[in-house]
Amino acid sequence: MRKIILLIGMLLLPSYSYPTAATDIIKNADDLIAKKKYNSAFQLLLRNDENKTDIDVVLKKIDIALNYFAQSIMHQQFALVDIDENRDIMDVRGKAGSYSLYTLPVDTILSELIKKNPDNGKLYYALGNYYYEVKLKYSNRWLISDKELLEKAKTNFLKAQKLNVYDYYSLFVIGAIAVENNDVKSAKRYFLDSIKMNQDYASSVYNLAYLYYLENDYKNSIPCAKKAFDLYSDNEYKSDAAKMLGNIYLKNSDYQSAVVYFSRGIELYPDDFYTHNGLLITYLTMNKIDDANAAADKMFARHPTWPNVTKFITDDYLGFHQEKELEKFFARNLSVYKENEILGNLCFYQAAFYSKINNIDKSKDSFIKAKEHFSKVFKPDHPVFKTIDNALSEYDNKR
Repeated sequence: MRKIILLIGMLLLPSYSYPTAATDIIKNADDLIAKKKYNSAFQLLLRNDENKTDIDVVLKKIDIALNYFAQSIMHQQFALVDIDENRDIMDVRGKAGSYSLYTLPVDTILSELIKKNPDNGKLYYALGNYYYEVKLKYSNRWLISDKELLEKAKTNFLKAQKLNVYDYYSLFVIGAIAVENNDVKSAKRYFLDSIKMNQDYASSVYNLAYLYYLENDYKNSIPCAKKAFDLYSDNEYKSDAAKMLGNIYLKNSDYQSAVVYFSRGIELYPDDFYTHNGLLITYLTMNKIDDANAAADKMFARHPTWPNVTKFITDDYLGFHQEKELEKFFARNLSVYKENEILGNLCFYQAAFYSKINNIDKSKDSFIKAKEHFSKVFKPDHPVFKTIDNALSEYDNKR
């Protein structure tokens, strides 16, 4: 069980001397944050602004809660903890532990401050950021819908911008929301403005590249995607940029470059089967069948129990009229694996393949084998059995 201890009262506060000037309080809090004493920093701020009236202190508390929480309950309550300087907050986030739990309804607190300070752009910025953070963490699971969260985020960021409080990140968020609303023209403008403020913010560069790609504007999409690839340090994000470059080059008939970037993407993050699929399609397009077969086997090996992966491979081969090679794919992999769920997955899509080429006898045989394998790992009410039984009944009725 998760253990969250609610700490309250003066006796639980560390023995720091408490300055009264907000700038000094925040400086001391920043010093504690630098030492990863997140709970101590929050308590320091809480002690010196119990009525939540000092705007800068309130904003600093919100900053600590959103960025350094160990646990979050609907982003209305936040559990904080001091950690060793050689650790990262992600080492404890979401894990069991003894934490201090604080109720901090950010939206309510900021809305009340805005009523009293309607011309303070920092408050609108913080509220816009809060709603967007909630959307990212609690998508479709919060107190209001995602659509409302995004609209509130956009509205508050735009109000902050009118008050001359904005930065590359708020411009990026407004652009990202414009993409959600299919307003590509506005999205491009905000991404470009974001990049002007920070040309090294990878997310703005990546999303701008993606919009160019959707418009078949390869002249602009390729350099943007390459820059995003260079800027990202996280392997998954970097792989995603490589995948985009692979798709751009594939769409632009530069197959050698497509192979390079799809392969690089797989190397960086091998779990994304869409990147594997891009490489398979590229080899099939080039009619490099041996390479395509190797790519298909590697793609399947990464997620051998995932039906979507096997379906993608099946559709790819059929899309390039490589029925014989697809038949070999099934035979080859059925001889490699021994696990029933994997064998059931292969037999199921082998049956679907035979059905598409009107080989009913082989399709029926494969469905029966799939059912035998699945029955050893799935409960009788699993929906796959209904699909198989319906197909077998349909075959029997045709006889």
